[in-house]
Amino acid sequence: ACSETQVMIRFTDPDCINIPNLITPNGDGINDYFDIPCASEHPGSTLVIYNRWGDEVFYTDDFNIKWIGRYRNEDLPVGTYYYVAKINNPEQTVLHGYIYLQR
Repeated sequence: ACSETQVMIRFTDPDCINIPNLITPNGDGINDYFDIPCASEHPGSTLVIYNRWGDEVFYTDDFNIKWIGRYRNEDLPVGTYYYVAKINNPEQTVLHGYIYLQR
């Protein structure tokens, strides 16, 4: 299992490393999607999200595309999901942790 990791990344804004661990995609505009702040500043970065069985449920190399708790156009069940983000920076930073999906 992955554990939440806080790694210093050289972003222009020091608040960019505050990665949420909860999403509530209910359309109220609060925590509706998972985002790694400022990752879009590093083109070529990737994000993969897995379910608890290790199945990939989301992949992107475009951080303008946000995960909203869906897979193949279907809502995923409430629960814990795990992410691995490979940031295309000089350090080749890898971030990993969990996201709780609440509906």
